[in-house]
Amino acid sequence: MDVRNVEKDLDKIRKNLMNKEEKLDEVIKLMRELVRRCSTAIKLIHSKKYTRARKEIDVVKEAMKQLLSKQYYPQFSDKIDHIAQEYTEAEVLYNIVTHHKLLARHELRTTDIGYIYGMLDVIGELKREIYESIIYDNGKDARTYYDFMRQIYDLLLPFKFSNALLREFRRKQDVGRIQIEQASSDIIRVIENKNNKKR
Repeated sequence: MDVRNVEKDLDKIRKNLMNKEEKLDEVIKLMRELVRRCSTAIKLIHSKKYTRARKEIDVVKEAMKQLLSKQYYPQFSDKIDHIAQEYTEAEVLYNIVTHHKLLARHELRTTDIGYIYGMLDVIGELKREIYESIIYDNGKDARTYYDFMRQIYDLLLPFKFSNALLREFRRKQDVGRIQIEQASSDIIRVIENKNNKKR
């Protein structure tokens, strides 16, 4: 029985899989580093250490160029979308806090999925910024961040897709709505307390 053609094809398949596995290892290694950098950047933003936060975000931004090349994307889209989500969250939060600007998808080096999930995650981070503003008696910033929370939520409200297409997206929308309601109640309570003290 001549199996040379079968062996040839199997060898080609094996080499392709080895190459894919090698690239997957690279993506996983990068994912750990970049997600950590995004988390660090967000903590730095909340601590008002914007220069250091910007440096962390820029490292991730540069790495996204490589990850979005044909060499990696879309074959590892699930992992790259996760990195893109974390990057979007950090980048969008940074620009809201430092420039009061909401970045559009085309202004970021990210993915469609990473963008919409990352935007929802920003809502929770803005809630934290609202509390920081309240603590330091900065009502103007608190209201600004609340407006951004509402704006992001309203913009993403039309995304009503099945869980098979956008996994956990509706749940994240519900979480965002609850966070907005909590922030609204807390802002109103602070305003009422101030008004009572003036009387």
